[in-house]
Amino acid sequence: MTYALDTNIISALLRNDDHVFNRYYGTIAQGHRCIIPLIVYYEVKRGLTAKNASNKMRLFEMLICL
Repeated sequence: MTYALDTNIISALLRNDDHVFNRYYGTIAQGHRCIIPLIVYYEVKRGLTAKNASNKMRLFEMLICL
């Protein structure tokens, strides 16, 4: 199964929300795919750029490479 992540899920992952983090990696471990729609990608990138959040930007870049 493929799951599309929304901006709220991405934000929770970047905040290290344990519940969301465990669900995300549990889903990956079960062999499911998680995708980030293009509009969500740009929304997150724009928000992180506006806040000058370079550390979270690096985390986001690592997340999309999984």
